[in-house]
Order: sequence, then C-alpha cells, then structure tokens
Amino acid sequence: MKTNAILLLALLLSLTAGAQTVNVYLKSGEIVKYSQEELDYMDYTEEELPPLATSFVEELSDDYSIFKSMIQSYEELSSEAFDGTILLFSDEVINKALENAHARLNVWNHETFNMGHMVQENGAYQPVFGCPDAAILNWIADVALFGKRYTAEQILTEEANDLTSIRSRQWRTNVQKVDAANPVNLLNAVAYNVTELRIPNNVLIYRLKDMFSLYENCTDEQRSAYFNASNLSFNSVTTEVSAWTPLEGVWPLHENRVLRYNKPSGLSDADGFTLDFTPITHNATGQVSPYPIPPGSYRLAMGFQQNTGLTITVTVYANGQEIAKSDNIELGSSTVYHYDRGTALSPRYPEYYDPDNVRAMGGSNKAGNYDTDGGLIIDEVVVPDLNGDGTPVQLTMRIACTDWAWKTNVKLHHWCLRPTSNNY
Repeated sequence: MKTNAILLLALLLSLTAGAQTVNVYLKSGEIVKYSQEELDYMDYTEEELPPLATSFVEELSDDYSIFKSMIQSYEELSSEAFDGTILLFSDEVINKALENAHARLNVWNHETFNMGHMVQENGAYQPVFGCPDAAILNWIADVALFGKRYTAEQILTEEANDLTSIRSRQWRTNVQKVDAANPVNLLNAVAYNVTELRIPNNVLIYRLKDMFSLYENCTDEQRSAYFNASNLSFNSVTTEVSAWTPLEGVWPLHENRVLRYNKPSGLSDADGFTLDFTPITHNATGQVSPYPIPPGSYRLAMGFQQNTGLTITVTVYANGQEIAKSDNIELGSSTVYHYDRGTALSPRYPEYYDPDNVRAMGGSNKAGNYDTDGGLIIDEVVVPDLNGDGTPVQLTMRIACTDWAWKTNVKLHHWCLRPTSNNY
C-alpha cells in the first residue's frame, strides 16, 4: 500500500517533467535513481525519506530562532523549483557575528560616521551612522540559500572561492567556517551548519563618499593641510544644481555643489597643476576631520563638472606611500564624470535605491541621475593595514594635470570609495 511519502515524491517528479529518471535522497545520504514508472509501483514509508527543506526549517529548534524568523518568509525556500544548499545559522553564531561586526566598526571609528547605509522610517529613507543590525541580518538571510547542491569540498575551501546565493550575495568559502563533515541531506537540498560567521567588510561598509565643497567648512589651517594646491587659485564654492529629490517624501534632498579653482594669472598651460587632497568628512555640528578609511580593497570614483576639457591623473597615497594610480582621465563632454550623475558604473546608487522603482512610483524621469558614485578613476585601491590592527588609514589623493589646454578653471564635486568583493 502506498503511503503519504509518495506525495512528497510527487514534488520531485514535478521538477523533472519529461525526464526518464528521478533522484531519491535517503536519510543515509544515498542517492538512488528510479524511473517514474518504477515509482508508480513502489511502496515507501515516511521514515525512509528525509524532509523537504521547508519542513526542516520549520522544525529547527529554538537555538535557530533568529534565522527561522528571517528565512521562513522567503519564497525561494518554499518554491517547487528549489533544489540547492541551505546554510544554517544558530542564534549563538549570529550574536557572536554581530558582536564582532560592531567591534570592528568601533575600531574603524565608524559607529559615529555615515558609511553609506540607509534606513527606512515611515516610508522615507535616511542615512544612518555605522551599519544597522537590520542590514547585517538581511545579509545573513540573503546569503543562506543557494541554487545548487554544494559538496563538503565546495562549501569549505582553503583558497578564496566565492559562491553566489540565490539573492546574489557573496559567500567566501575560505573565510567563513561551516561543519562540512556533517551535511544534512534533505529531499530537495543539502544543509550545512555555520560554525563561525564573519560579516564581510563590504556589508558593514556600503560606500564612503563625500564632497570637495567641504572646503568651506575648513579653517585656514585645515585648508592648507587637506587641500594642498599647486598652480591653483581658489575661486569659490558654489551650488551648480539646487537640492532635489527624485521622489519627494521618500528620498532625501541632494544638491550638486562644487569647489572651483582658477588657473593663476601668468601661468603657462604647460605648468599644469596638482592638488594633494585628504578625503574629509564632517559631523553634525559641521566640524571637519579626515575620513577614516578602513584597510581593504575599494573602487575609486569621482565627479567634476562636465566639459572641463582637462586631462588628469589621480594617485592615492597612504602614509606617503603610493598605493594606486589612475590612467589618464579625460574630463570632456561625456556625462561620466559630471557631478555624481554618471551611469557607467554598477553598483552606483545609494543603498536600496532603484531608479526604475522610483519612476514606477511616479518619481522624476531623471531618477537615474541621483547621487551615484560618479565616474571610474581606479578599479581597485588596496588600502594597507598600516598599524597591523585594522585601524583606519588617512589617505591623500593627488589630482594632477600637466597641461591646462587653454582652460582657465577646474571644478571638483566629490570622491567615492566603494568596497570591492575582495574587501571581505
């Protein structure tokens, strides 16, 4: 007599319509192939079959309460098409990871700095200090499901190897620790317990971005230290585009304000110019200080004003040592480097921002121009751990031009460092 276990097998059969054989995963981990015709005449007891992934997650103990509360609502888990890998995170593992994450944020001095993260309150997005726990927990849930079954050797490697979850999150196998020796074989998945979790740097840091217009917030002493200019004459700090939002009441106002330098009178074009700039930020009272840059790998982007007509290079220094240098950058008619409206990079927008969604909600048809990273300067800047303890580093960016090319001024808008996949 057929049992209710055949109903479970029906799911597996539905996933292989038209196929001649189907895999049955027994509790022992044995994989047996049967034809659909054979299954029609076979008897199974429920004890012979492992549970579906959804049932398994539902029955996890209270030791996994945080994980269960996040993952049970994910449609991918209950989808008939799901056949993959599940990472399991206990409350103990999650809480230790949160503790470690905030310890690192404190070392970076970033609990009191905006790191590019946003929070939604009453339907509106606003920047917040540090990295909220919600962003970390969302990452844990998003990285838990994978679209294929990984073996113990694939899920735990000595060399850096990135697996991509169903929700496009990065899992680096030689950094994270899982119990690969004890996989849990399910009817439509294999599950592994995570034994130690490190929240990646590129989760804790969304992007580091600020404006050259902070020049006006500096004292004379700070201007000399943070804006060390040669063959440049300060002109003004001006608003080129008034503050605007692509969707009122949802996204904060954003303006395009620039720092303008003029070519000094009597200077030859061939004399060029240099600006040794220290990335800076300011607190709620407007006080300026160097931006603390945690060690790691970043993509550097910048914005200027369109049609500047100059060719520049950007060299990045840490403690006086060159760590990266750009190719020649043409600041021409292209919008790539026009303020922070460039659309060539990906990702490039504020956290949670999607211009297509904004337009669909009745937002501005220029939603794609909102608060981007800008134009690419250097693919990867590796900031060294100068002190050996993960503490932040003060950088200098030398913007250099060897020929004024008949131009008389340059307007600087912003800089942006976004963590790369290697900043894990």
